[in-house]
Amino acid sequence: MKFITSDHVRLDYEDEGTGYPVILVSGLGMCKEIWRPTKEFLLQNGYRVVTFDARNQGASEHTFKGARISRHAIDVYELLQSLSIEHCLAVGHSMGASTMFGYVSLFGRG
Repeated sequence: MKFITSDHVRLDYEDEGTGYPVILVSGLGMCKEIWRPTKEFLLQNGYRVVTFDARNQGASEHTFKGARISRHAIDVYELLQSLSIEHCLAVGHSMGASTMFGYVSLFGRG
């Protein structure tokens, strides 16, 4: 699926399952497919799982705009808002963890 950020960058994402939401955030140069085994495990155990390709990664738009952690955190916030997710568990790998630290810094715990 596609999502457009407030600065007009197209992000590619997947939203599957039901139950408590988990967002899986990839590291630099990675794409959402690296989470496939984790996603399948979570889905089999009743979770809702959101994966996405960050800007400049995978199937998302490649652009010079927003090449900073704070903008990546805003992207996550906007994506979660568009999916009506107020609270979730976040799992980040490498830059994905930094993105979520930025998220907490900007928006608090979600």
